[in-house]
Order: sequence, then C-alpha cells, then structure tokens
Amino acid sequence: MPIKCSALLVVTLLVAQGVLAQPAVPLRNADGTVLTIPETDAYVERVFSKPEIPHFSAAVQGYLWILEQLDNPLSDADYNVLLHHLRPVLMVMLPSDPAWQDLDRAVHGDASPPGLGTVLVQWWRRQDPLPATPGNERLEEHLLRVTFATRKYADPEDVRGFDDRGEIYVRLGKPFRDRKIALDTPAIVSNPLFARLPDNEIWVYRQVHDQAHYLFIRQSRRKPFVLGNAVDLIPRELRNGRRKLPLLLGVLEEMFAQLALEHPHYGQAYDAIANYRTLPPIGSGSPHHFANRTIERIRIDDEHHYWRRQEVVPASFTRVLGRAETLQPAIRHARFLNADGTTRLELYWVLGPRAMKPRRRLVSALGRDGHAPSDEYLLSIHVARKLPDYQTLDIGSKNYLVPADIDRALDPRTFATTIDTSMRHVAVQWDQHWTKPGPDGALLPGATLKIGTHVIDSVATFQSDGRELEISDLKPLTLTSGEDMQDARPYPYAQLSASTSLAIYFEIYNLAFSPEDRTRYTIEYRVSSGDERRVGATSTYESDSRTAKEYIMLDLSTWERDGPLIVTVHARDNVTELSVERSIAFEYER
Repeated sequence: MPIKCSALLVVTLLVAQGVLAQPAVPLRNADGTVLTIPETDAYVERVFSKPEIPHFSAAVQGYLWILEQLDNPLSDADYNVLLHHLRPVLMVMLPSDPAWQDLDRAVHGDASPPGLGTVLVQWWRRQDPLPATPGNERLEEHLLRVTFATRKYADPEDVRGFDDRGEIYVRLGKPFRDRKIALDTPAIVSNPLFARLPDNEIWVYRQVHDQAHYLFIRQSRRKPFVLGNAVDLIPRELRNGRRKLPLLLGVLEEMFAQLALEHPHYGQAYDAIANYRTLPPIGSGSPHHFANRTIERIRIDDEHHYWRRQEVVPASFTRVLGRAETLQPAIRHARFLNADGTTRLELYWVLGPRAMKPRRRLVSALGRDGHAPSDEYLLSIHVARKLPDYQTLDIGSKNYLVPADIDRALDPRTFATTIDTSMRHVAVQWDQHWTKPGPDGALLPGATLKIGTHVIDSVATFQSDGRELEISDLKPLTLTSGEDMQDARPYPYAQLSASTSLAIYFEIYNLAFSPEDRTRYTIEYRVSSGDERRVGATSTYESDSRTAKEYIMLDLSTWERDGPLIVTVHARDNVTELSVERSIAFEYER
C-alpha cells in the first residue's frame, strides 16, 4: 500500500478487513456436490504439487476439513486418507504437546479420542508464525513439504509414504547443504579389493542447529534410504581380513576427510586415522587393533551424537519468515469498559534503536539480492482478533515511518480495539521494512528486515449489565520531571528500577449509589515481592458517578529488594460491600 508521508509518523491507517478465515467447510464441485474425503485429498495434493498458489487457501481449508472428519464415523478407506495426513503432523508436533499422545494412539491404530480432529485443526491455527495475516503460511509450508517428500523420497512399502529423508524434509525443510560421499582416489579405486560405498546422502542444517546433520544410507537399490551413521557407510567387504587393512584405513581416511568437510563432528576421527597412516603413534597398536578400536569409537560417538541431536534439534523448523530477523518490542495490554458496555483492549508497545537495527549479515545478503537500504524504516503493527477456535475474525493495522538513524527509543505507541464475547484471542504482529520510492512520490515497503509477534490468549470481556462491581486492568504509566499526570505515557516494559517514575491508572465500574445519591468506595494498593514483603496505603472517596478513574503514584526509591515486584489494587464499594482487585507484575532491579 503506497504511503505518502515524509514525517516521523505515518498517518495511522486502521484496516477493517472483515472475516478473513472461514470455518473448515467441505469443498464442492461445480454442481454444488460435496467432495468426498479422497477427492478432497486429491485436490490438496494437486494444488501443492504444482504448486497452484492462488488455490492454497481453498486447499488449506480442504485439508482442515479432512482433519475434522476424524471426529465422525469413517470407512476404512477414508481413515487411511486421514492417516496419510496424521502421520506427518505427528512428526512436527512436540511430544510435550497435550494432543501428542492422543494423536500417537490414533496413528498407531488405537481408538481416536473424541474431538481429536477439532483439536488438531486448532493446533494448526496456533502454529501460524504470522498470526496477523489472512493465511496460515506454516500450514501451507507443511503441505508443500509433505507433497514434495511423497514424490521425491517415495517409498510405497513405508506407511509414511516416504523414506527417512522424507521425514527429515517434512520436519526441517530443504537442507542448507547436501552431498554424497564418494571415493575417487586412484590408489583406492584401482585396488582389486576395492568395494564402493553404499548409496548415501549427508544433509546439513546449519540454519537450524549445529548438531542438525543427517547421514542417510541405502545398502541396495531395492531398499529405501534410512537414517544411519558413519559405520554403516564402511563397505562390509572391507571389515574382515587382515589383507584388506591397508585399503580399509585408506577408505576410512578419505571417507572421513569428506565427512569432516561437511560437519566438524567427524573431524576427530579423521585426525586420528590420518595421523596413524602418516606416523603411527607409540602405543597405538597394530593396524588390525587400531582399525577395530577406531570403528568402535566412531560407533559410540555417533550414538552419543544421535541422542544429543534428539535433545537439541527442534521437532520442526519453518522458513516462512525467510531472512527476517526477530523483532522484540516491549508490550503490555489493559482492558477497559466503554460507556456503551463494550470492552476496549489497549495495547502499549515500544521499540529501542538497537532492536530495530538489522545485522550486517542481513544487510549484506539483501544487498546481494538487489535491495538498497533506506533512510527510513516502515514499521507496521497488525492486530488480529481471533475466535475461540483461533480463526481470524478481522485485522487492524497502523503504519509508521521511523528514521533509520534514530538514536533513542520510540515514544510508546497505543493500539486500541474492541473485544466481545464472540472472540477469545488477540494476535499482534510487527513488520519492519526498508522503504523504496513509488509512483507520485509515494513510499512503498521494501525488503523485510524484522518480524515480531505476540499473542494474548483467552482475553475476556467485562460484565456489561451494570450489576457486578468491575475494575479495569492496571495501566502502568511513567512521567518525566515536571510533567502533569495527564501527560504521562504508557510504560510497556517488564523491568523497573528505583529511578522509574511509575504511576498506575485504573477505572472502577458499576459503583452503587447510596440513599444520598452518592457513591462511596475505598481503594487499597499493595506492593509486594515474591516472598510477600509488602508496603501499601488505603484511601476512601465519594463521587456522584458510578465510574471512578484513579491514579496511584509509586515511590520506588526506598524499595531495596531485587526480583519480582507485584502491584495490587483492591477496590471496595462501601455501599454494597462488594470488592474486586487486579494485579500487575514487574521485575525490579535497583
């Protein structure tokens, strides 16, 4: 969207986009008849194998509809289609996820627990790394990977539909680097005892984790590739017979020389073998003894690496964000009751200059792709309201222009939206771009530099019938010297110090009138640490309004204990003797 503005703040633009996601409904033929589960599955496979990008949204809805059918009675044929989709979900779901055990039982033939299909649909909606965009880019990526793995690494004999390479591809995507280990030294390949290495591929995922490398081996063309280790790569014909030892040591040296180029895990074995062949160290034993001991050490090292990799490499890795770095604004939120009975959610956020500065490596990479830095950043915030099942109801946006050389934190920004009982969650997304000139002097978004997200789960509305005493969330404010309370700014940070000039703003609703048509209420506030050390004060007020708006100033100069600091406000209606309270937590450091 072109933006005509040269000032620091782009004129805010709130975009109400209506309902962006529909329930997972069945796909239909041109004549209106509903596609069956196998027909829907075929459509999804066709769209993501081409790929037909304009049809991704419809195919995703068809896929989610297939998952939902797990909650209904199914024929064996339909259930087999679901299994084709359930197994890849099990590959990318964390075992610690509450749904994992139920999904595991369903995949392995046990009875599916009631509602698992609905749970899986909601799980996929929560996986979206860009929760304030209309599509689910992570699910689209997953379906692209599954379709590719099923074609490229097909294994009809495997219930997964593909070999071990396919499973790693579904989990982590395309490797950073892949190659085959092949022996081509003339002295080795010309030896009459020479035996070729089995078919193999080594995949390295430098972008995922240092330990993320995988060696796949196929012992014959009639067998699939399986996840193996370096010992499996050694030709079996060379492991027996002392006459073959010189050739075996030569094969090991060249094999590990190539493996060590791909990952340092293999470097120690290569050094030991190369040193022995050059000048056997004293006490290293005979070639036969050295070879057996080395192979056993390699086997043990690979086994340790396997378990270490299981611990540190994530179940799945997404490339949806591309090169974009993580943007981490400080953010807080507070709810207030509007005069018309609706609940207003206010989001307060701020960014410092270091948080917005891209790394040199990213700038260089973007430069190689033809992108040029700009004097300003386009900073956008998108706020998506979501239904209880995480479908997106609508999205609102605001855009700002920020000088690229800014040397101070932005002034706190506020985004307000209305929440109601039909929705449950709010997702926030920030995008930071360079700008580029467009037609008529407009500025257009350039390369994406950073993306940040924040999700508020299970946000509730206030009672709007006026019967129950209510109190808003606590809104932290800060003042600079000489400022009036009306000029205080939101304080989105989690950290406090003795020098922070902190105030707490809140509102009380539905106060009752006394026979004298007055409201009377008492406010008590407490400041406590993790071990319940407290200070506080109490004040009583009268008013002629059912709503009270109050500030509390906090003097932290005498607070001496670092760690959690909790501010609690307790409000009591002295007419009805009803009471209510709210708390807000910080991390305090003098």
